[in-house]
Amino acid sequence: MLIHQCEECGKVSINRIAADDDTEAILTVFESSQWLDPYTHSLLVEGSIFVLRTAEASLLHRRLFGQADSREELRCMN
Repeated sequence: MLIHQCEECGKVSINRIAADDDTEAILTVFESSQWLDPYTHSLLVEGSIFVLRTAEASLLHRRLFGQADSREELRCMN
């Protein structure tokens, strides 16, 4: 899912990634999310929104490109 915040009202929205979304753009968003300021990061956590960290990049790649390592991961993808 992608998370974005409205620049006008500050509302945070979560949107599902679609099969036809640009994977390179999604990867770019992921990379830039690693530099969130502490205040924004804490607001997301308070809202039960957890941003993927660099250590989880392989999980993102597997989910974007449809490669799962285990039955458990396949269940999580559905």
